[in-house]
Formats: sequence, C-alpha cells, structure tokens
Amino acid sequence: MTLALLIMAVGGAWAQSANPKVIELTPDADKKVWTLDKMPANDVELQVEYYDPILTLAANNSEWGTASVVFPDLKTKVTKYNLLGGTAGYSDDEALSKLFDGDTGTKWCCEGNNSFVEFSTDNAIRVVSYILTTANDNDLNPGRNPKSWLLKGKLDENDEWKIIATVNNDTKMKNVNYTPYEFDVDKPGTYKYFRFEIEETTGSNVLQLSEMNLLKSEINGVIDNGDGTYNVKSGTQLDIKAIPAEGYHFDAWSNNEEGYEVGKLRLIIDEDKEITAIFAENEYNITFSEGTNPDPENPEWTATPNPAKTKQTVTVKYNGAKKVLGVKAEKKAAGPPEYYDKLTVTVRTQGEWSCASGPQATFIGQTITEEQAIALAKYQASKSGNNTVVFYKKESWQMYYAKSDGTTSYGDVGTSMGLDGYDVYYVAQ
Repeated sequence: MTLALLIMAVGGAWAQSANPKVIELTPDADKKVWTLDKMPANDVELQVEYYDPILTLAANNSEWGTASVVFPDLKTKVTKYNLLGGTAGYSDDEALSKLFDGDTGTKWCCEGNNSFVEFSTDNAIRVVSYILTTANDNDLNPGRNPKSWLLKGKLDENDEWKIIATVNNDTKMKNVNYTPYEFDVDKPGTYKYFRFEIEETTGSNVLQLSEMNLLKSEINGVIDNGDGTYNVKSGTQLDIKAIPAEGYHFDAWSNNEEGYEVGKLRLIIDEDKEITAIFAENEYNITFSEGTNPDPENPEWTATPNPAKTKQTVTVKYNGAKKVLGVKAEKKAAGPPEYYDKLTVTVRTQGEWSCASGPQATFIGQTITEEQAIALAKYQASKSGNNTVVFYKKESWQMYYAKSDGTTSYGDVGTSMGLDGYDVYYVAQ
C-alpha cells in the first residue's frame, strides 16, 4: 500500500493554486505506519492508494506442466501504432512508416540484415501473436522476407527489453505478394513498447514488408507480466487452468483450493494470492498378450517404461531365439479410476431420492477427493451410456452430474429431488 499526502487549496496563500502539492510519505519496514516529518501550514487531505493484488501461478515442477489464467480465445487486431525509430527505408515511398499505415499496397524496404523497428501502442496490451504481410513484388524479388528475428516488449519505457518471440530459419513465409502470415509469441504478456529485430533475410540483403500487426487477447483489469504473475484489479473474477505436459497429469491445487472442474479454478482476486498446480507422472500397466511369455520365471519378452522422459517411452526387448516378424501395441480401453474397486456402490434409479437417508456407498481405506468423485461420475456415464450423478460429502452433501452426452455440471443437494433416468451413486467422504 502507498500513501500520498495532498495539500488542499482551502485558503491562504494556496487558495489560487491549480496544482496542489503532493508529498509522498515513507512507510516503516512493515508498511503499517507512515509519518509526515513536518506539517504544512495548510489544511491537508490524505489519499490512500492500494497496489493491485498480485496473483502468482506456478507448478510443482515446470517440466511437468503449467498453470495460467484463462484468457478469451478471441484475438483482436491492433490497428494504431506509434513509430519510435528504426532502420530507414531506401526512399520516402519505402519509408519505415509504411509498415504501420494500414495499406498493403505500400511497403517498408530497407537494408535487410540487422535491421529493426521500435514502436509503441497507445495503451498497454496483452500480445498473443503478430502478423507479417509480404510486399507487392516478392514473387519477382525472392529472398526479401525475414528469415530469423526477435520480437521484444516492455511495459514501461524505462524497463529492460524482454524477448517475447524468437524465430530462426523461418520457412513459413513464401515468395508471394500481399500475403499475411501469423506467428504466436513465445511469452504472451502485457506490453506497451515493442522492438522488432530482423537478424537475417531469406536470400538477399534487402528486407521488405508491407504491414506488421499485433493481435491481443486480454481481460479488463488484468496485466499479464509474462512470468506467471498477474496484476489484477481487486474484485476481478478469473478462471485458472492447469495444463499437464505429455506423460503427466494434474493431481491437485495447493492450499486445498477447490476446482469447479478437474484442473480448473474460478476465483475472485481481492488480495495477493499464490497458487501452485500439483502434477504427477502417469503410470501405465504394460502387459503382453496371452501366451507370449509361457515361462514367467524366464520370460522371453520384457517391457521397460522410461518414466523419466517428458514424452514417455517403452523399451521392448526379446531374449528368445525365434525370428520376430514385428511387435505392435494395442491401447487398452480406459478402465475405472484406480480407487473404484475399493468402493462398495449401490446404484439406484428412482423418481424421488432422499439425500437424508445417508450414503449408500462406502470408501474403504482412504478418503475420496472431489476430483475422484468427478472422475467416478464421468467414468460411469461413459461406461453405461446413462446419465450419472455422484453424491459426495464435503462440509455438506454435494453432487456432480455427468451426462451421457459428455456434458457435466454441479448441483445443490436438497432433501429430495427427481432423478429419473440417472444412475445414482453415494460416496462417503
């Protein structure tokens, strides 16, 4: 929290002042006490300013997955730019300003290798991708497209540049005219100042582009710092998702955060918050078809998973004397959740079902989490083809619907309800 002291123009020599004097107060180490060393000879008004809350998202292992705020899929093209400087074009007709004039019939044409342009937008924007458009005569003058480049950004003019996109040896852009090509940024984030550096062209030492445009996707009141932290206007509701890497799965949220769906959170941010997505390695059961290994003590075949790899692999080895024609793997149908066989489940389909009658299923040996209850509902619905609802106990009874068409939802539990056509499970927690 910061505190500013504003001297108000209420009388005396200050009465005609159009610009009241602002004095910044220095807080103590705990930022709980502010002291004004000398009182001005005027009435004063204290104005308190609060920093926006900071949301920090992380993973228990960055190679196992990521956590991020869910931004809209819709991208909006930015059309207004402020040119700050760069490599001059060969003539006024091929000037640097032509890159942002909104006209694909004009172009920026300049000495190619190690050229650059710096520009800004009127307001800070969250950039997710950008478009480079070829010029009017690339077909007649091949080799003028950029080949390797960097896009940098920063939020404040005095900040250090951050590399937000790197392209090496591009093959996407072709020697065709007036053609736009979209590239994703490596680090989506909120920036206002940009620097586009072309390290090398595709064949000649001449560069030409007709247009460059940024595309944005943002949420009002949210600044994406591009490093897993977000400045959020207090009171803003955000969705957060966990994205596991290949070979891993989402397990839980830190601080016992409750998700509205597996790997998804919905929160109102009104204070600083740190959330970690917990991921775990997938474990697979690998078996051989019947008759492949007749002697279990001395198997001819072995299969060894390599779980340490981000992209999990399996090494299959043959120790016998036969000539092997080939080996194929068959993906087995998805089985029930691993805790499923520990449940004693009673399935009921009735018009009216009393929740007050207590659980009709018990869980043996451990407690069941909300994520497990959801997985049970989804599995049973996919297995039976019937609408399924699972009741599970938190502070009170809750229920989770999984329909045969794949849609899911939560519901509030009353004293009774109609559940015609539903497989009903009770799970004690």
